[in-house]
Amino acid sequence: MERKGKKENDESILYLILQKDGENAMDKLEATDIGKAKLYLNNMLPDIEAANLELQIKAQEEVVAKAEKKLKGLQDDKIELEKKLSENATSQDNSIKDIEAQKQSLETLRGKRKKS
Repeated sequence: MERKGKKENDESILYLILQKDGENAMDKLEATDIGKAKLYLNNMLPDIEAANLELQIKAQEEVVAKAEKKLKGLQDDKIELEKKLSENATSQDNSIKDIEAQKQSLETLRGKRKKS
C-alpha cells in the first residue's frame, strides 16, 4: 500500500501482485480468476471504510478536545480579569476616599493660616 501524496492524505493506492510459479500471473489468468481477485479487493472496502471512519472520529475528537481546552482557558482568563476589575474598582473607591480625606486635611491646614 502506498500513500498518494502529502496533500492527498485521505487516499492510498493498494497494489495486488499476482504471481504463479514466480512469474507474472496476469498473462495466464482466466477471467474468473481476475474476477476473484477483484472481488477480494472489493470485499476489503467495508473494512477500509470502517477504519477510515474511526480515524476521522479520532481526529474530530482531538479537534473537540482542543476547542474545549481553549474555551476553558478563555473562561479562566475571564474569571481572572473580572476579579482584577473588581479589585481595581475597590482600589479606585479607596483612592477616592483617601483623596477626599487628604483634601479635607489640606483645607483644615489652609484654614489655620494667619490672615494678613
